[in-house]
Amino acid sequence: MDVCKATCAGMGESIRAFWGNPSALLATIGLVAIIFANNAYLSWAPKFAAVRFSQDLTVGSAGFGTMMWHHAAAFAAILLGGFLTDVAVRRHARCRLYVQAFAMLLGAPAIAMIGFGATVQTLWFAVAAYGLFRGVAEANSHANLHDVVEPRFRSSAEGLSSMVAFFVGSLSPLMFGWLSDRYGIAGFRFGFVVLSVGYVMGAASLLISAALTFDKNRVKE
Repeated sequence: MDVCKATCAGMGESIRAFWGNPSALLATIGLVAIIFANNAYLSWAPKFAAVRFSQDLTVGSAGFGTMMWHHAAAFAAILLGGFLTDVAVRRHARCRLYVQAFAMLLGAPAIAMIGFGATVQTLWFAVAAYGLFRGVAEANSHANLHDVVEPRFRSSAEGLSSMVAFFVGSLSPLMFGWLSDRYGIAGFRFGFVVLSVGYVMGAASLLISAALTFDKNRVKE
């Protein structure tokens, strides 16, 4: 009985450490925006490219291009962006918040451009730009959570944050499917605009944290 009480008390403390932490919740909104866009992109970008540029691309080349250019840029951005932010944060504690926020603000028009590019080359440029800014943002998304959650609660916070992000993110492929079935290419385009707006909202949550809550919740190690 004592073990059960201690376990329940510990779980309750872990949950409060996340849900009662404004900076952790704001960081989670930023992660939600990333996952929401990423899930829809991975699910539907190949089909969009194949349908939109059916005269120029096969289904295979559309799938390869939308994945390869995007992830190659994201891979480079994660390596370089993560390293540079780790260096900069030693002097400026809010640096990760600002880097992720501005990467998302710059990524938002790139996402919208995917839907409205007039040529295949424009499409590849847009998906690479989205990958670049997504990589920088994602390299900081989990670290931002660690900056405001005590080490003993970080696994619980990571689990809760990821659960929320992937639950909400699971809705974006459904949204894209419905829009494309109902409106065709125009539906896809509207969907990419929705994803870009989500990126802006995620960036706003991080800037709010930097301005209002970060200093109070920051964990100094």
